[in-house]
Amino acid sequence: MANNHMEMRSFVRPGTPPIAVLPTEHRAISTHDHDFYEIVYIVEGFCLHDVGGRSTLLMAGDVFAIRPGDQHRYMGNQDVKLYNCIFLAEALGDAYEGLLKLPGMDILFSKETQLPHWQHAHLDLVERRSVAGLLREMRDERAHAQPGWELRIKAQLVCLLVDISRIFSRHYQAEGDKRPYLGYVTQALQYIDTHYTGDLSIRDVAESVGVSSDYFSRQFKQVTGIVPVEYLRRYRFARAMELLQAGQSVSEVALAVGFRNLCHFSREFKAQLGLTPSQYKKSCMDLSGEEQEPGKEYEHLTGEAD
Repeated sequence: MANNHMEMRSFVRPGTPPIAVLPTEHRAISTHDHDFYEIVYIVEGFCLHDVGGRSTLLMAGDVFAIRPGDQHRYMGNQDVKLYNCIFLAEALGDAYEGLLKLPGMDILFSKETQLPHWQHAHLDLVERRSVAGLLREMRDERAHAQPGWELRIKAQLVCLLVDISRIFSRHYQAEGDKRPYLGYVTQALQYIDTHYTGDLSIRDVAESVGVSSDYFSRQFKQVTGIVPVEYLRRYRFARAMELLQAGQSVSEVALAVGFRNLCHFSREFKAQLGLTPSQYKKSCMDLSGEEQEPGKEYEHLTGEAD
């Protein structure tokens, strides 16, 4: 695709609020940007997400935001289902100034291109029900277009952003190590990203951040919802899927993601994905392209009620 830029006008009718919630499934999607804000909630599956050259493993229960102009892409997807809430700032009307005063919203709405992208958060069960429920309601408002839907979807967007701000506060601004996103776990994720190709153990990761394995494992599960060894496992397989999609051989991929035994890699890969690495690679090659064109995954969702 010559121009990987998406615009809000492709998703909503002229004269309607520039807000839409798009439930969809993702394959690998090439690097792109857009003129709208995007709040993404992962419903099922896992994948790698790259923003400005920094990769993060996304899992079910994660929520994150992308600003207009941020270059990003999805890689190594395994049956990823998500909600995309896309909107323009003008849809917020008079609420915009009030939102800027809330924690995290100054980052989301910042015009500074050098600021780091808004970090993602892993939601607990209560937070998941609240966010997913609100996204479904917003989707249904536009789909059914009952009288007053334009007002209601704007109000729901404000409610969503207030909820996101509260999540930001709980996950990033709590004192001490009650929610250690900016402490041991963040350092550990960076360490895993750098060293996953080698013979990496959870003890190695814990030692890299200066805590015991037991303490690290408890904090890691509190933050991500899974134990460190499972995170490392998923991260390696997401990387493996990315490399297989790019056409590398199974033996090359196994070594590249930290497996020294090809049979072990193939067995573990099939247990995780239901396909052998060779079958997965063939399924990728059978697709019309290695990467999904940005916007294609939304095409069947952009119709609106008359």
